[in-house]
Amino acid sequence: MTVDPQNSALAERLAHVIELRREGRPTLPTTMALEKATNPFLRARDAGLREALGLAGAPDWQVFAECAAAGQFLEYCQKRLKPVSTRKCLKNKEFEH
Repeated sequence: MTVDPQNSALAERLAHVIELRREGRPTLPTTMALEKATNPFLRARDAGLREALGLAGAPDWQVFAECAAAGQFLEYCQKRLKPVSTRKCLKNKEFEH
């Protein structure tokens, strides 16, 4: 949701994964169709994703790199910060300890 907030398929998948985890059930296996609809790394050519990233005219590699950078940013927030600070960090793209 970080790099593609308008993706309704991704929002549905997230809700489903949350429900499965609550029930203690696995979230895998998945299908290629679901991955293509929700995984930003498989959607570098998608106009909606490009627009969300502000990279409408950028080459595919740059869109892919931005998705990777966003993932690293999220990982940093989750590992280094308190939960409340993590939400603020993601919202404001700030690095707070």
